[in-house]
Amino acid sequence: MFDVTIETMCSNGNVTPDLARISRLASQIACMCSDYCEYKGRQYSQGQKWDDGCEFTCECIDEGTGKYQCLEKYVTYTHIISVYSGSVV
Repeated sequence: MFDVTIETMCSNGNVTPDLARISRLASQIACMCSDYCEYKGRQYSQGQKWDDGCEFTCECIDEGTGKYQCLEKYVTYTHIISVYSGSVV
């Protein structure tokens, strides 16, 4: 399931640990073994919802992987067309 080769061969024949690959592997394994969602240092159970300030509502989607989703609370309009038929003074 994972690429477990965590060392590289140097040009001089020495074998050294591939620290970047070790770090990536460790984070993938940590995510797979989660039993909660973590958001800004807090832990949430699957299905649990919380507010992130006034802008977002979040929900723990899958505590097994730590996946959560945050959606904007309010609709943001970016292209508002002004309809004005009166005269400008």
